[in-house]
Amino acid sequence: MSEMRLSNGRLDSQIIGWIKWFMFIVTVVFPFGIFPNLYFIGISTTQSADIVVLSYLWAFIPSFSEKVILLDLPWMIYGLAGGFVNIFFALNVIRYCEDRISWDELLWTGLLTLSIPFLSLALLIPTMISTGVFAYLGPIPIQLVIGLWIAKRAGDIHLHSPN
Repeated sequence: MSEMRLSNGRLDSQIIGWIKWFMFIVTVVFPFGIFPNLYFIGISTTQSADIVVLSYLWAFIPSFSEKVILLDLPWMIYGLAGGFVNIFFALNVIRYCEDRISWDELLWTGLLTLSIPFLSLALLIPTMISTGVFAYLGPIPIQLVIGLWIAKRAGDIHLHSPN
């Protein structure tokens, strides 16, 4: 592990580069939450679905289609609205690995990634109760788990560095 560090205790720039690419891929490809579809919250009149599994690049609506919707601008905008905090978390994982922020700051950003999906659940509990339609709405914390694991590994390297 020490070969990943420079003499000043910082991670090698090549390792940081790999972490940046990996966090980018994890952030845009993996789903980050299960959100209500517009019909479920009463905005759309099309009875297509009640939930959507959302990523920045794709969406999957189980009751509407057996297909994944790729690179569709309205769903990508919905994804940005629902998961913009995930971008900040990915950036903070990189900043933590560069030794620019503390573990506590990273952890708070990580907890914020859970807030918007859980907020959508909290706002829709009355609708679910009144309609009798219950569905899981909330985060899929793949990025959170992977990001914290990467940061923890980088932190272990910090602890074992000579400086």
